[in-house]
Amino acid sequence: MLKSERKHIILEKVIKERIVSIEDLVQELNSSESTIRRDLDELEAENKLRRIHGGAESLHSLQEEESNKDKAIKNVQEKSAIAKKAGLENADKYIDATTITTPEDMERAVAECSVFGRVTPQQKKEMVLALQKQKHTVAMTGDGVNDVLALKEADCSVVMAEGSDAAKNIANVVLMDSNFAAMPEIVNQGRRVVNNIRTAASMFLIKTIFSVLLCLITIFWGDSYPFEPIQMSLISACAVGIPTFLLAQENNFNKIESGFLRYVFMNAFPAAVTITGCVFTIMLVCQNVYHSNVMLSTACFLVTGWNYMAALKTVYAPLSRYRKIIIYGMQFIFFFAAVCVQNLLALGSLEFGMIILVFILMTFSPVVIEVITEWCRSLYNKAHEKEKKGIISLFLEKVQK
Repeated sequence: MLKSERKHIILEKVIKERIVSIEDLVQELNSSESTIRRDLDELEAENKLRRIHGGAESLHSLQEEESNKDKAIKNVQEKSAIAKKAGLENADKYIDATTITTPEDMERAVAECSVFGRVTPQQKKEMVLALQKQKHTVAMTGDGVNDVLALKEADCSVVMAEGSDAAKNIANVVLMDSNFAAMPEIVNQGRRVVNNIRTAASMFLIKTIFSVLLCLITIFWGDSYPFEPIQMSLISACAVGIPTFLLAQENNFNKIESGFLRYVFMNAFPAAVTITGCVFTIMLVCQNVYHSNVMLSTACFLVTGWNYMAALKTVYAPLSRYRKIIIYGMQFIFFFAAVCVQNLLALGSLEFGMIILVFILMTFSPVVIEVITEWCRSLYNKAHEKEKKGIISLFLEKVQK
């Protein structure tokens, strides 16, 4: 067989099969291995094929492979351009999901990239799990069966009404008009509800802790309860019930922070302890100096009401114009009632020494509430940052669970 004929047969076989081995060529052409190697080298020099280990491959297949890679890159780049036009942050950080092969690659990709192309249903699920592993709260949107795995694992799954039945059955939210433009309003309403419940819960927890501590003090101290029922009703109405109801209507769209119970406890505990301490101080003075139950209940009523208002300012800080109107309005109603309906509230006069004590407690107790609150928060943050968590951090996390 002539050399030119042999090379022609080799080239046709390579084009047809894309990859051929030297062993197959030796058998088909009935030539020596060295001859076939020499022919392959010459064809590669003529840029008609490419030598690989043990054989050769077609340049056409190589070009097609490169074309697929270019196509994949172009696909992800187009998605990146769409994301950038939509206003997505870091839209220029994109990745082809076919290059992600290990869980470590996936965790690194979700931490660094914002746009993903050519993602499989299984990879969507792995993305959700990787984000949750990094302490993120994950929302997933989709409409097809290929999104079901990720929708099931997400903390919040959102599906359009036109989506598949499988997707709608496991979704937390179904957009009946199939319009994602409603999502910002949905998120804002959720934030408003959670934020307002959190602040209202702080005030109710102050009342609960204070009531429990005061009952324990009264039981073990052996003295009479320092309040009349109607006095506590007015304090609860002006400092807890009415303001929390009105402030719950406020549009608070701030991002929800993690640690609902931690936030509530950090706001409630310092105020409750401070108010209890003030009442206990007045009880000691009245029991040992003035021996008057009317003076005791009057002083406790004024100091407790004032401190509740101070706690209200701390919980709802920073104070907007709407919050100031509500809180200062409640303060006015409280003291107006204390002056105008003294008999109904069973209030009496205070001697000079008790007036001084009430003035001191009302002046410094709001400062004490602020100091204790900041101290508790700093203790928790320090304990949370350390590898070995402190008692406060462990207690709050256990309560939260």
